[in-house]
Amino acid sequence: MEKIHLLMSSDNNYVQHLGVTLISVFENTEVPDNFHVTVLDGGIFPEQKNLLKGIAQKYDAAINFREVKLDNPEKFIVNGHVSIAAYYRVLLPLIYGPEVRKAIYLDCDVIVNHDLNELFKVDLNGFVVGAVKELSNKRMVELGFPDKPYFNSGVLLINYQEWLEQNTTQEVLDFIFANPEKLVYWDQDALNACLVDKWMELDYQWNYLREFVEINKNWKNRKKFIPHIVHFSNNTKPWHYYSRNPYDYLYYKYLGLSPWKGFHPLGKNFRKVVAKNVKLTLREGGILKGM
Repeated sequence: MEKIHLLMSSDNNYVQHLGVTLISVFENTEVPDNFHVTVLDGGIFPEQKNLLKGIAQKYDAAINFREVKLDNPEKFIVNGHVSIAAYYRVLLPLIYGPEVRKAIYLDCDVIVNHDLNELFKVDLNGFVVGAVKELSNKRMVELGFPDKPYFNSGVLLINYQEWLEQNTTQEVLDFIFANPEKLVYWDQDALNACLVDKWMELDYQWNYLREFVEINKNWKNRKKFIPHIVHFSNNTKPWHYYSRNPYDYLYYKYLGLSPWKGFHPLGKNFRKVVAKNVKLTLREGGILKGM
C-alpha cells in the first residue's frame, strides 16, 4: 500500500494543537501505520518533539521534523495569530523527493473525523491541488480574478508531480515578493492567484469551515452531522474559552487522548462562563440566529 504522506507545520506555540489533530487522524483511520508525517519545524522545543514522536509511536506511524528556513524572511507578510511558519507549506521541493506522488496538507486548527486514506485516494485528474471552495470569491476579485472561485488552503490534497512540473513553488514565491500589498490571507492568497484553473474542488466536508457552520446552522445537529474535517477557521479557536463553535467538543475529545489532557481553555473567568452559557442556551433554542 502506498504511504500516505501527511504534511503539517508548526512553531512551539501550536504543538499541542498539532498533536490533537494528529490523534484525530490516527483514531479515525484503519491504517495509522501507513501514515508518514512530516512536520515543518518553526522552532519546536525538543521536549515537545518527543511528545509528538510518542503520539506517532503509539499508532505505529512514522514522523519526522524538517527545519525550514526562508530566504529573505523580511519579505513575508505576517500578522495576527499567523507566524512565518504559515509559508513553509509552499516549499515542497525542499521537503519531498521526486519519488513522492501525492501528499495531504493539514493546518493545525482542524479535527479529522473520517479516514484520510479516502481523501488520499481521490484522483486529481492532472490538477495541482484539490481544495474546498469558500462561499465568497471576494478575495479573487481583489486579486484580479473576478470570475474565479477562491479556495481555502487549510486542507490540501497535493499532486506533487504536477506541483514540480509546473514549478509552483517558485511561482508562488515570485507572487509573494512582487505583490505584498495584495496579501490579506498570506500564502493562501498567493496560492489562489497562482493556481487559477489548476485546482480541483473537493467536497466541502473535507474542510468544513466556520462559514459552513453559520450557513447550515449546525448547533442542534452537531452530534448527528459530523463533517469529515472540521476547520476552526476564524480567529477564535476551541482552546479559547469564548469560542462558540458547535464542534469545539471534538477538539476536547481528542485532547483527552493527548499528553496535554489537563489543559484548560484560555480566557476563562466567571463573567465569560455566564455569558457563554446564556448565549449557547438562547442559540440552541432558536432565539439567537447569529453566531
